[in-house]
Amino acid sequence: MNMETNKAAKIASETFEADAPPTIHELVSCWYWGDASDDVAGLLTLCNMVAPDPAAQWLYLFGEAGDVRRGHGLETLESWCWGMAAEAACSAARYRPERMANYRRRWARQAGQDGAALAMWGKASLPDLPGVQRRAERYGCRPADYLQVRSYVEVEADRLIRGFRTDMEQALRGAYDSSFRARYLTVTGREIPAYA
Repeated sequence: MNMETNKAAKIASETFEADAPPTIHELVSCWYWGDASDDVAGLLTLCNMVAPDPAAQWLYLFGEAGDVRRGHGLETLESWCWGMAAEAACSAARYRPERMANYRRRWARQAGQDGAALAMWGKASLPDLPGVQRRAERYGCRPADYLQVRSYVEVEADRLIRGFRTDMEQALRGAYDSSFRARYLTVTGREIPAYA
């Protein structure tokens, strides 16, 4: 670790008051809120480069840092939520056309955003989210349809967040699994360097 990383670790340990040294995820949270650590920025850049979807970085970042009102990736994340909601509705309609007969972009987009919020913040976000029944009444859709779209997006977002978390942990250690190495090779056309 260099001096910047040590500084970030000190801030994280003061912030989180942990007995153990701060995790990479705590360091990322501190970096997001203004601790200028080039090491954290470099790890995020590396992991974003090999991520299967550009939204993975933003889902991870906002999940770790908390507040999504800040940051450049909000538009990317919102677009991803809306696209996943449309994909969920199309998938459901393909197998049971009557299921999504009342599909409207307005409620599906909200369901997508709710699903991403649940994936990023889990049960902590539940007090701020109206229930499925209330959302369905507000948007005039069936609760089962709303829940299906929300759940689909939640599962996809959770998959991306878990993958990005794992990649960050590997990048910090400098020990990469075969999946990371293969994605790096695909993106750059060369093997990951031993010093990376």
